Amino acid sequence: MNKHTLRLMFFIMLGFGALVAWLAGYVSGKPAVGAPATLTVQVSGIANAKGGILASVCDKAHFLKTCNQSRMVQADAGGSVKLHFDTLRSGRFAVMVYHDENGNRQFDYTAGGMPAEGWGFSRNARGKQGPPRFEDAAIDLKPGANEMRIELVY
Repeated sequence: MNKHTLRLMFFIMLGFGALVAWLAGYVSGKPAVGAPATLTVQVSGIANAKGGILASVCDKAHFLKTCNQSRMVQADAGGSVKLHFDTLRSGRFAVMVYHDENGNRQFDYTAGGMPAEGWGFSRNARGKQGPPRFEDAAIDLKPGANEMRIELVY
């Protein structure tokens, strides 16, 4: 065999090995990181119909900061809403939700530093004297459809 044939065989085997590793993760129930995923978030406990409900899906680096995957829907007084994220990638993320009652697209605080609007996180995580840690709210998005429920806290 010549040098070019050996090189071609090496790259074919490398690609086949990556495919097998991906399939093994998919079949074992572990998320194949980076595969297409969708997420439906059912938000309940909405206090009133003012403003809207904003949800963001964040990786660890963007948790409690600006996330590039955000959706907003009209609030439903005393009810619940569903938010759909259709262009996600599988992997480890946390979902942050808040009721933007005044429509300024910012999470507002009182003069004393307490939340002025309803809020919630994936896994209904709650922090101790502040927001939860990423690890407390983190979920593994699997390839395909994913669903979750978040109850707002006021």
